[in-house]
Amino acid sequence: MTELKAFVGLLLYSAVLKSNHERPSYLFARDGTGFEIFRCGMSENIFVILLLCLRFDNPDDRAERQNYDKLIAISFIFNKFVNNSQQLYELSECVTIGEILVKFRHIRSHIISYMPKKTGKYRLVIRALCDAKNAYFYNGYISSGKGSEVLV
Repeated sequence: MTELKAFVGLLLYSAVLKSNHERPSYLFARDGTGFEIFRCGMSENIFVILLLCLRFDNPDDRAERQNYDKLIAISFIFNKFVNNSQQLYELSECVTIGEILVKFRHIRSHIISYMPKKTGKYRLVIRALCDAKNAYFYNGYISSGKGSEVLV
């Protein structure tokens, strides 16, 4: 469990550093270009194994759940994130509803939007309710095409 928590922490840290698209060999490099926190957290081999093998979905009942949930592969973990966000924070009097566009590289899926005029043409669209004072994500949903637009 300690390694899993370290792994998730390193993933979050790579997002903060805007290095979440870098190869693990770059993050763990010892020539001064890598990040020491990655080497202190775990070995590169364990990181890569967890990155390749970790799943947040149960494949045994996936086909049945796909009939009513288009986002079946990520809905459990996303809903857990939303619930934790709401439990750990109280909104101020200033809130905003916005859109978060998460770039992907050439992924064809019904949940990925194609935006030809943007630099990253493939994007996941998340509609979000955020605290306007500090941009804290409080609630949201992933837009999965027509019919997915619901009130936040």
